[in-house]
Formats: sequence, C-alpha cells, structure tokens
Amino acid sequence: MPTKTKLVPYASMVLEYLQNKGCQLALLTNGFRQVQYDKIRNCGLDRFFGNRVFISEEVGFHKPNPKIFSAAITSINGKKKETLMVGDNFQTDIEGAQVFGIDQYYYNPEGQPCDGAPTYMGSDLRDLMDLV
Repeated sequence: MPTKTKLVPYASMVLEYLQNKGCQLALLTNGFRQVQYDKIRNCGLDRFFGNRVFISEEVGFHKPNPKIFSAAITSINGKKKETLMVGDNFQTDIEGAQVFGIDQYYYNPEGQPCDGAPTYMGSDLRDLMDLV
C-alpha cells in the first residue's frame, strides 16, 4: 500500500488559493491507477482535483507524451495559452509541456541544472500565487 503522503511545502495552501481564484486544476501523473489514487487520497489532494486526475495507466499515455496533456486540458475546457503545467521532473513534466505548447513552472527546490529554459522556475510553490 502506498504510504507517501508528505506534500512539498505550501502545496495545499497554494492549491486552495488557486482554486479560490477560479483556476481549473487537473493532476497528471505517471503510474498505476490504484497506487496513485491511494497517494492522492492519503495526501488530501482529492479535494482539489475531483475527477480531473489523469493517471498514465488509465489514459494510456505517459508524460511526456503530449496526449496526456491534451486529455487534461480538454477536461477543463482549457486553452493552451491560459494553461500552466507545474512539475518537479524536468524531462517528463517540463519538456512534455513544452512539446505540447503550454507554459511551465519547474519546481526545483534543489536547484538542479536543467537542459532548456522553462517558462518559470523556482524553489517555492508560493511563487505561483503571483502568476495568476
């Protein structure tokens, strides 16, 4: 049974802020359906995303495949120019979003070097509150 339930600092606070600002939130993750849903519930994230959770096993595509990004943006009736992908994995999250054509925020608390330039990069999720 998945036990990882520790969120990165300020994650819940920022998600609640974004939700209250009217942002449509979706969660994209690679992995097995049941394991990921258990993690989402254990972390208390289900209240932010509802049925807008896209798990690679269910969708049939893994990040960085653009099709998983397309499924998510379609679910929220979103527009690419109004969408921001927030991720901590440069290859799957950021490069995938770049290929799909949406802006990205690379959450990089360790200051890891990356090949390429994300739209935004930072080590504190509260930065996102200034972007909406």
